Amino acid sequence: MSAAPVQRMSRRFGFHPGLLVIPAILLLLVVYVFPLYQLLRLSVSEGGPGNLSGEGFTFANYVDFFRDPTSLRVMWRSIWVALVTTLIAVVIAFPYATSMTRSGPLMRRVLVCTALLPMTTSGVVRAYGLIMILGPSGPINQSLLSLGVIDAPLRLLYGPIALIIGNVYFCLPFVILPLAAGISKLDQRLLDASSTLGATRIQVFLTVTLPLLVPSIAAGSIIAFTLTMTSYVTPGLLAGQGYLVITTLLGQKMFELANWVSGAVVSTVLLVTVLCISSAYQGWIERRSRFYAAR
Repeated sequence: MSAAPVQRMSRRFGFHPGLLVIPAILLLLVVYVFPLYQLLRLSVSEGGPGNLSGEGFTFANYVDFFRDPTSLRVMWRSIWVALVTTLIAVVIAFPYATSMTRSGPLMRRVLVCTALLPMTTSGVVRAYGLIMILGPSGPINQSLLSLGVIDAPLRLLYGPIALIIGNVYFCLPFVILPLAAGISKLDQRLLDASSTLGATRIQVFLTVTLPLLVPSIAAGSIIAFTLTMTSYVTPGLLAGQGYLVITTLLGQKMFELANWVSGAVVSTVLLVTVLCISSAYQGWIERRSRFYAAR
């Protein structure tokens, strides 16, 4: 709605346009701010594992978390898996998004529907589909066995391989769509001018195309990193308890051990880690792309 109709409505009914944001603010307070406050309060409480009152104040819970080598190993593993997943997703999404934007109308619709296909099913269905594909009796192992490449089925499940594949499959649409939007807005005249001045295709890509797509790459990679770090279903089903990440550690603390205080600490560490890494990456991207910003 444009500004003029809103101003006419405000004069007619006697209310301020700023009141329109009250429902959204109330919703955020109820479903995000208040639960987050409860979580932070519980993480610094002095109660026992099953305590939910949040009484007292201490940082000993965080000290215990960072003193635990298992917790630190799980946290660094989660960051490593998220970074590798993001990199693979961007590498796969780039040619796909390019083909999507440069194809004809019919093929473009097919590629868009294919890219959005993982979003039409739940995470549980996607994970069980990958279990069937990557399992000992799945098509990958059976094909390798029939070709004589391996003598015994590969152990693809319940480790980093299955987890990274599942995460890439889950977050790939969220990387393809921003990249496709950025590629579709590229000024073809700049690419033609670079080619006319003698630049090769690789030089055009590195010096013109890639810098102009930095905002789209940043948007897709931040979404992929955040989704991977906070995903619970995919690591729980594909990595199992033998390859814990930060979200499965959180589920273990909360649901299996009923240690709500420790679970609140893990949740807070996860939230702060994602915010810090995403903010640092966004700041670095903005500094790198400032030269290419529109003036």
